[in-house]
Amino acid sequence: MHASTWEVSRIVSAIGKKAGIVVDERTRGGQLVWKFASAHDLRRGFGKRWAAKLPPHQL
Repeated sequence: MHASTWEVSRIVSAIGKKAGIVVDERTRGGQLVWKFASAHDLRRGFGKRWAAKLPPHQL
């Protein structure tokens, strides 16, 4: 059985939260709210690190 994209994203988000990897913090309603690492953050980090090393068509 293969995991769906949604399931993988949910698992990665749960790992980011359990590991305490905060990628953003904001104040909402006077209360500090943390955003933990997600699959999107991993993809963005990959692109940022490799953008200077690879041509766009290889990314």
